[in-house]
Amino acid sequence: MAPRARRRRRVNGEGSVYLSASDNRWRGAYYDATGRRRTISRATRVAVAAELRAQTADRDRNVLGAAPGTIPTLDAWLEFWLHSMEDHIRPSTMLGYRYSLELVPEHLRRRRLDQLRPEYFEELYRTLVTERHLSPSTIRTAHGALARAFHATEVRLCV
Repeated sequence: MAPRARRRRRVNGEGSVYLSASDNRWRGAYYDATGRRRTISRATRVAVAAELRAQTADRDRNVLGAAPGTIPTLDAWLEFWLHSMEDHIRPSTMLGYRYSLELVPEHLRRRRLDQLRPEYFEELYRTLVTERHLSPSTIRTAHGALARAFHATEVRLCV
């Protein structure tokens, strides 16, 4: 008697594939970038596995799984971040962060986090030098504050 082929066990984060007894369709389940459990349904196991691979690849590339209405604007995120940092940093550091983040113009603050591009910040820094005549150390400080806020974005929101 020939040995039965063993099915490969899925690793953590890869999702699951199963046959639904109620409607005799194949289903796949995975967790998106925001931590919500998502399911997909297809007629064949192969189709579910292909879609599951595509969805988990998007998630692993940090493509947001959240609806556009749930992604905060830059202004809302910076306010949330500053408020969350108040108990962890010195008051003088908080004043420096507030000053640095006030340099970000309103048109940039109204954008959602997933709409921001590096070019916008390159233009911001260019404007701060040419039009506002700020020193390189002030611009570097503003860049540091923005970088720290964006690092927190990656950790908390998976953006």
